[in-house]
Amino acid sequence: RERTKGDSLVTLVVWWTLELEVVVLLGNYRSQLVERVYQWRLLRRGTNWIGDGVAGEIP
Repeated sequence: RERTKGDSLVTLVVWWTLELEVVVLLGNYRSQLVERVYQWRLLRRGTNWIGDGVAGEIP
């Protein structure tokens, strides 16, 4: 199977870009999720040593 260098390069760049986007999206989502869960747990436990602002941020 002969493949030109340009072809594989384009494929590589496309895949890299897509993967990067997915990683960034997942990263953002995960950090938000972790923060939510963390705040929710604090709220459930009744500890608000982080501050009263935490309660106001959770919908």
